[in-house]
Amino acid sequence: MKILIFLLLTVQLAEARSKMKQFQLFSKCKGVHLSVEMLPERAERIKLTWEQVNEIAMKRLKKARLYVPRKFAVGAEEDFHPVLYISVNVSKTAFSLAVEFRKVVRDKFTGQEEYAVTWRIGVLGVHGFRNQFILRMVDKYVGIFIEEWSKVNKSYCDEEKTVDPTQGPIKPPGLVR
Repeated sequence: MKILIFLLLTVQLAEARSKMKQFQLFSKCKGVHLSVEMLPERAERIKLTWEQVNEIAMKRLKKARLYVPRKFAVGAEEDFHPVLYISVNVSKTAFSLAVEFRKVVRDKFTGQEEYAVTWRIGVLGVHGFRNQFILRMVDKYVGIFIEEWSKVNKSYCDEEKTVDPTQGPIKPPGLVR
């Protein structure tokens, strides 16, 4: 009897984790905007620039067919694509990197819709006064996001036949390394 209860609880826990992952990353095949936070002045000491971080992340997202540019034109319709937000902080000898997936969620009680962080990954480390290690971590963690996003969205995107091309890619990315 104890084994049966244990197995039942294990199945329910796995199902709950699956539903949570679905909530965190599901985007109905919509591509993502990219937002890279400005780097602190200390990043200049190790020759790390915002442009380098942005270029690596953008390259990965474009290769995976996930990147959707923002519309800044006056009068353009509001665009509620999810956002991949990247933040790099640098101290004298250490750094932190955060990669967040932000999407519009609806408050069940008020009905209000706002952007919220639904998925996050990051790392703390020692940079060794070189920017290359940090840039490799940006590439690695954006890759992890793409892989996780693909797992959640693949079946929906494969089934969806009428995706508006202005909403992002029609097919989800493959596992890009």
